[in-house]
Amino acid sequence: MTEEVSVKRKKKYTFSFWYKGTKPNHEIKVYFSWYDNGAYKGREQKLSVKTATNWKKEEFSIEIPENANKAGIELTPSTDYSGVGISFDDVSLVASENTSGGTSSLEAPKNMEVNVFQGEMEISWDKPANSDGMKWEVVFDDAMKALVSSNSYMKTKLKPNSRHRIKVRAVKGGEVSPYTEKEATTEKMEQPEYSPDRIPYLRTLNPAGSCKGRFLKLYYNELANPNAEISYKLDGKPVIPLNDTLEFPTFDGYYKSFQLEIHINEGEGREWEILYNGLSVQNI
Repeated sequence: MTEEVSVKRKKKYTFSFWYKGTKPNHEIKVYFSWYDNGAYKGREQKLSVKTATNWKKEEFSIEIPENANKAGIELTPSTDYSGVGISFDDVSLVASENTSGGTSSLEAPKNMEVNVFQGEMEISWDKPANSDGMKWEVVFDDAMKALVSSNSYMKTKLKPNSRHRIKVRAVKGGEVSPYTEKEATTEKMEQPEYSPDRIPYLRTLNPAGSCKGRFLKLYYNELANPNAEISYKLDGKPVIPLNDTLEFPTFDGYYKSFQLEIHINEGEGREWEILYNGLSVQNI
């Protein structure tokens, strides 16, 4: 994997990325190639890590050479691993100090709000008037990091009644703002985790069992295990949602009824078959 980014000469940056492999203990080397107005200035290895089968994060500081205004970043397996899948995510190179040498001109995000549910948190903040080219870095529990272009972010797959720390800062060019921080707790379930009366259900459906629009967000209440195995059938045929969203087929008219079957396996013998028969979908 290779990325090229513009950088400021002799300034310090923080480089981070997430990675995993289908098999453990395979080496990945991190190289930086330096360019000055298109002219190649050299290449150096900065780090070596080994894969795990779960996602891991690596982060380190780097100072840009005085003869470079662009960096080519390479995440490269050290040898040819046939049959081994290696994945990368959230590759980020962010100035770790103000590149102008003084106080950052970017303000910390204002009026940050956290709308909590049992399994999700919706984070939002004000978008300033001069936000062209601006992005926002969202840090969740000092571990997960996302860089977004809009002034909102939905964190999913959370455990009910769990407390979390959220930090958001603005990123633009070579500058970063101070963080705005907040702590919040997800909502409690109505029933205890091991209660025989607990039945997970889609909180995103209307109370009458209807769906406003052809795109249904798959967010649940009464789901104790955020990593539960969940499968879906629409009118008897298996469907695979994308980004926690189920898309209903196009149709004519204002409404159409579908049959939605959901199988949930939380583990420890806790399984449910949920049937939404005659689910009315509005065509908007």
